[in-house]
Amino acid sequence: MKKRHKSLNVLINNAAVLDTWQGTILEATAAELRDTFITNTLGPILLTQALLPLLEAGKPARVINVSSQLGSVANMTDGWAGYGISKAALNAATRKLAEALAPRGISVNAASPGWVRTEMGGESAPLPVEKGAQNIIRLITDISHATTNHFFEEKGEIPW
Repeated sequence: MKKRHKSLNVLINNAAVLDTWQGTILEATAAELRDTFITNTLGPILLTQALLPLLEAGKPARVINVSSQLGSVANMTDGWAGYGISKAALNAATRKLAEALAPRGISVNAASPGWVRTEMGGESAPLPVEKGAQNIIRLITDISHATTNHFFEEKGEIPW
């Protein structure tokens, strides 16, 4: 990739899977937890690592990890256990990446788009895709590059 592209200014880690079950932590299987964690947590970490040379060349650069209210430890409930745990772990990874990359001129923040009408969110989700994307776009266009290590939603900051 480095041969075709010289720099990267913004990396949006937006891959996610949702548990196939809506149950509690007591019902979670090892396979479901593992698969959800690999996609929702490890994927963004490994992609950020792989693209680090391009991000450094594009600085001031930013990484935005798409998280969820369900990943806020302060607001966590037991439903969708694997998804919530994996997004809480993504939030922890966001904080670790923010600390590690700040000296390199790269900001890292988490963003919750809300419950969005996508294949994963379903038809009953209240937000259209465009509305869910607004918070992420706001982090690119309206938030200073110096702002790092925060968790945002449309209305402002979310507790980790």
